[in-house]
Amino acid sequence: MLDSTTFFLAYFYPRVAVFDDYNGWDTMTFTDMQEFYSDFNDYDVSVTVPANFVVWGTGTLLNPTELLQPAVQQRFRESMTSDRTITIASKAQMVAKSVTAQSPRNTWRFGATNIPDMTFNLSDHYVWDGASVVVDDATHRRASVQAAYNDTAPDFHHMVEYARHGLDWLSHNWPGVPYPYEKTTVVQGGAGMEYPMMVNDESYTDTTFSKLVAEHEIAHTYFPFYMGINESRYAMMDEGWATAFEYLIGTNDMGRERADALFKQFRVNGWADDPSPLEDLPIITPADALSPNAYGDNAYGKPALGYLALKDFLGDATFGRALHEFMDRWHGKHPIPWDFFNTFNNVTGQNLNWFWNSWFF
Repeated sequence: MLDSTTFFLAYFYPRVAVFDDYNGWDTMTFTDMQEFYSDFNDYDVSVTVPANFVVWGTGTLLNPTELLQPAVQQRFRESMTSDRTITIASKAQMVAKSVTAQSPRNTWRFGATNIPDMTFNLSDHYVWDGASVVVDDATHRRASVQAAYNDTAPDFHHMVEYARHGLDWLSHNWPGVPYPYEKTTVVQGGAGMEYPMMVNDESYTDTTFSKLVAEHEIAHTYFPFYMGINESRYAMMDEGWATAFEYLIGTNDMGRERADALFKQFRVNGWADDPSPLEDLPIITPADALSPNAYGDNAYGKPALGYLALKDFLGDATFGRALHEFMDRWHGKHPIPWDFFNTFNNVTGQNLNWFWNSWFF
């Protein structure tokens, strides 16, 4: 519960364990520190709420004409092709009860295919903004970008703009793969957490930092969701890649000096200044075997620095070619670190085992 009439629901349904070709059935115990491992599924989710509540969820809203009043429907449709932010529902309109159909209850239905999870948010007073961005130049495909937030959060009034930039930059730079889903929605919540097509972020007074956090969570679209990473065991391939992309987009957005300072503050200093040998275990160590501090080091800063160092060593062109081939070969197939190592060895024509062994083991 985010406030008395705003709710964010995640991890609310039973899941079938993943069966893969490496470990068989996934039987790792969830320790409430590491993250998740989910298979790819199709979702058709119906959420029934009282009138005047709006629901934002993973996937495509399948029945907007049944739910939204005509003027709101029009703004919602316009947002799907707009390059500028459109306020689909303002706080005043929510209070005036001029947004949803006035049936006693409305059922919001969302559909999505081949994704590893879903979540939804609902509120009777959150502002609803939307726009879109071209994520694939070859097909001119657009993705919807939406935000849901309390009107008192200054940074979230710009969140659609921040998220549009994130989708655009990630699609065209690093990783340089078109954003694979039809939308993303950033919800003002209580923490920085990623889900397929949904982000739960808190509000920050520093708008530059707020933007960077949103970009980090959106970067998770690729790792773990698009690829199907086992987050429980290999956090280095989940948070590590998102942190590397966070640094690269941050350098573009705010300059090298500020990006370096933030990266050192949040990703390096805690690890570099800790004398405990338990905090410098090999990155490849399964995430569920780590202490909280060691998990943070091995999941975020250490692997991200490894990916960035490899990028500098190979050069952008070779690194990009190998990364794209890895993602093309392995998306949706639950790759493990050795699939990543071997693909880079194969594509670059180099035996990089000296690097893998030195950095990750």
